[in-house]
Amino acid sequence: MPFGNTLSRLRKQAGLTQTALAKKARLSLRSIQNWEQGHRVPRVHTLIALARVLGVTVDELLADEARAPGKIRRKAD
Repeated sequence: MPFGNTLSRLRKQAGLTQTALAKKARLSLRSIQNWEQGHRVPRVHTLIALARVLGVTVDELLADEARAPGKIRRKAD
C-alpha cells in the first residue's frame, strides 16, 4: 500500500480530518493533502511528528510502503 493510503487510513482510524492532523502535527494542510494523494513524501523529522500524533511508530507508518509489490527487500545479514 502506498504511503499516502497508509497515512489516510491511520488518520481516519485516529478520527482526524486532514485539517485536524495538520494542526496537531503543526504542518500545512496542503502538505497532508500532497502526501495522501501521493504527490510528495514527508521528510524524516515530519514522519516522527505524524507518528506521534497518530499514536503509531514510524515503522508502522511506513510498514505498508515497504511491503508494496515491486519493492526490493534485502535479507538481514
